Amino acid sequence: FFQMLGTDRTAYKGTLSAVAPADRGAIVTAFMEAAETDAPVDIEYRCRRFDNEQTIWIHLIARFVENAHGAKVYQCVFIDITKQKTAQIQLYRERDRYRIIMENSADVIYEYDRKTDTVVFYERIRRGGETEIAKHVSPNFSKKLYDQKIAHPEDAETAMRVFSGTQGGSAEVRLRNLKINGDYVWCLLQGQPVYENGALARVVGIIRDITENKRISQEKERLQRIFDLELRRDYESICQINPSTGRYVMWTPSNASYYDIPTSGIFSEELAHAISRIVCGEDQETCLKTLSIGNMLKTLEEEKEGTCYYRVLTPDGSLRWKCARYTYFGDDGSILLNVRDVHDIRIAQQQEEKPHYTPRPKFHRVMAWILAGVVLFAFLGTCYWLMFGKF
Repeated sequence: FFQMLGTDRTAYKGTLSAVAPADRGAIVTAFMEAAETDAPVDIEYRCRRFDNEQTIWIHLIARFVENAHGAKVYQCVFIDITKQKTAQIQLYRERDRYRIIMENSADVIYEYDRKTDTVVFYERIRRGGETEIAKHVSPNFSKKLYDQKIAHPEDAETAMRVFSGTQGGSAEVRLRNLKINGDYVWCLLQGQPVYENGALARVVGIIRDITENKRISQEKERLQRIFDLELRRDYESICQINPSTGRYVMWTPSNASYYDIPTSGIFSEELAHAISRIVCGEDQETCLKTLSIGNMLKTLEEEKEGTCYYRVLTPDGSLRWKCARYTYFGDDGSILLNVRDVHDIRIAQQQEEKPHYTPRPKFHRVMAWILAGVVLFAFLGTCYWLMFGKF
């Protein structure tokens, strides 16, 4: 006992002298209640070591016994539980940390045990006006990840590497949302490896839904690509078509209406109306068939892009060739259709294909002139011989 307190019998000043002031009252109360009922005392308290002022935890178990003279005395057992208590306090702190994180975040916290291949998910849920931390245990996780397609097939390998700790840091993956409709949602998956005795034992991390952020990012990228296309002035119009809804949105470099065609609406209706007004009669049927949504989708199944050449009537009554080119745009299956003037296309091609003039050296120019003089002299000599019979 004295060794546990870092002192000896002569320096020890009494039972309560080393007890933390905050715990002394509880010890006195426990012994007074035990004296009235002859009940044992079982209490934990903090105590200060005499040699280094370090605080330790002691578990005291005391009970009444009769000594050799028949008098009742306390028989006490003192156990140093500092290590156990420190670990317990740390555990409580970790739980409080998880609780605080969960109460203030929509993230899902997970812990993956590599040895048992088990993942424990902690998620915040609201029931009525209260917030609870739901716990879900998923054994044989690596098998479920693939068999039940918890992660999108294209992202399964990456997701498993983060879950298992073989890939540090984070990754953006598509995980199945089983709570709502089973669709895949974009998630930020982060994992922090935890080592025990030098070996990777567990991975603790978060799963954060970034679907909306991903949509905004893709929308910005789409708008940037459209903006870049608009900067090319040889495009007369750019049209984005949603095959699912049949609707379109159209842009022009000058932000003006293209041949008085509405900048948005039902594509098939506006296409038929525009073709009947501005496309040459001989090209209307071909143009209407080629640029139908069904035909464009069919073409893009086999080709990267499709084209349609047609003639339009200009205000002065002449015909002018146009080229409509379409291709898939973005991840949502949209079709991007742009119209260019064929004359502008040919000029661009000619500029690209035009050979660069390289000045010939002076020596080559001199030799060319000498050769031309020899040929001319031979020609004049031949003519003289034919006329006068001699050279």
